[in-house]
Amino acid sequence: MQGLHRLWAATSADRLTDDELLRQISRWLGNGTIQARQPFPPIEGGGGGTTVRETAFPLETRRRQPEPSSVPAPESALFPEDIDAAAIAAAQKEAAKTGVPFCEECLRAQLAQQSSFQEG
Repeated sequence: MQGLHRLWAATSADRLTDDELLRQISRWLGNGTIQARQPFPPIEGGGGGTTVRETAFPLETRRRQPEPSSVPAPESALFPEDIDAAAIAAAQKEAAKTGVPFCEECLRAQLAQQSSFQEG
């Protein structure tokens, strides 16, 4: 922001807040009054060569796959492929409506709760 304020001060006597300055620059970029460009790298060796324009984040780099060692192993499937998911969901919904435990953890919790009521 300091650099933008210095550039603005060189062209105008107006003192703008950061938000005002960014709005003004955005407006000028939008209507084509100014254009943003990436600077070309300097040509070394006296010229005659072509200038290669470098991209900050080349597409090839962004699409490059991570090293195999840094990729976590894929998780195994939670259920076998031959299950009837719709029937399981229906059974769970029915059990939830009636208050019947439909998994081992729920059954344990219910038994623990019943035993604590019987003790107390």
